[in-house]
Amino acid sequence: LLIFLYIGISLHTAFTAPLVVTEYLFSEEGAYEVFGPLLWFVLAFLCLVKLKLQFSTRILTALAALMLGLREMDLHKSLFEMSFIKTNFYKSPDIALTDKLLGFTLLMVMIYVLVALAKRFYKVLRNIKQDLDISYVYVVFTIGIAALSKVLDRMTSQLNELFDIQLIRSTQVAIMTAEESFEMLLPVLLIVAVLSYRNFK
Repeated sequence: LLIFLYIGISLHTAFTAPLVVTEYLFSEEGAYEVFGPLLWFVLAFLCLVKLKLQFSTRILTALAALMLGLREMDLHKSLFEMSFIKTNFYKSPDIALTDKLLGFTLLMVMIYVLVALAKRFYKVLRNIKQDLDISYVYVVFTIGIAALSKVLDRMTSQLNELFDIQLIRSTQVAIMTAEESFEMLLPVLLIVAVLSYRNFK
C-alpha cells in the first residue's frame, strides 16, 4: 500500500505539476538525487552491524551497497573522462592505458561482488526447507523492481532508435518519474529486508 501510494504521488506530480517543477525534482539538486545515495550508504552500514551472517557475506553486501551508492553519485563517470562501465571507455584512443587498467580493475571488483552475492543468494533459496524468510521476499521484490526500472530507463531511447518513435516531453518526464521512483525504492526495500531478517542481532 505504501509503495503504491509513493508511486502514485510521484506520477501525480509528473502529470499535474508544471514541467519545470518535475524536472527540478529529478535534477542533481532534487530530492531523488540527494537522498538516493544516502539510502545506499545507510544500507551499507546496516549490512555490517545488523546482519548475523558470515563475515564475508556482510562485507560483500556492504561493498555492494556502497558501490551502488557511489554509482548514484555518478562516480563511475567522474573518475575518468567517461564512464568506465561502458565499452566505449576501453575502445577510446583518448583514454590513457593506465586509466583503462584502473577502470577495468574497478569493474572486475564490482562484477565479482555482485556475482558472489548472487551465487550465495541462489544457494540460500535452493536450500530453504522451511518457511521462506520474509527478508528474502523483499530481496526478490527488489530484483524485480530493479529490472523494471532498467526497462523504463531505456524505453525512451529504444523507442526512438528501434521504431523512430519520439515521445512528447511530458510523456518522457512521466517515464523518468516512474523510473526514478522505482530506483529510489531499491535501497529502501533492502533496508527493510535487513531489518526484518529473523537472525539479526
